Amino acid sequence: MKCPLYCNRTDMRHLERAIRAAELSSCRTRHATVIAHGPRVLAIAVNSQRNHPTICSDPKTEAAYHSEINALRQIRGVDTSKLTVYNARISRAGDIRLSKPCPRCAAVLEALGIRNVIWTEE
Repeated sequence: MKCPLYCNRTDMRHLERAIRAAELSSCRTRHATVIAHGPRVLAIAVNSQRNHPTICSDPKTEAAYHSEINALRQIRGVDTSKLTVYNARISRAGDIRLSKPCPRCAAVLEALGIRNVIWTEE
């Protein structure tokens, strides 16, 4: 697993927790998000099915609720500018994959003032 050079021990712990949580996703591409404020975890979520991919006009955006959105739904009344979001993705074989937020999720995070996002890389 790669982590940016600025990752500390707490960041690594949260990213590892996101990787373990991704194993719980039932979607084809298994993603998980951990939202934390320092060492304190505020939310953990995985992506979940919303529609069957064959009935969607765009399966990449309409077939599932993204893990970032599911995690953001769990937090209320928190100064979001001080939060860090950790994204992880694993393959069906359990290999760690790139989990950079999609443009829509990145826009939501930016609108909420969340600037710290750390994700897994291959």
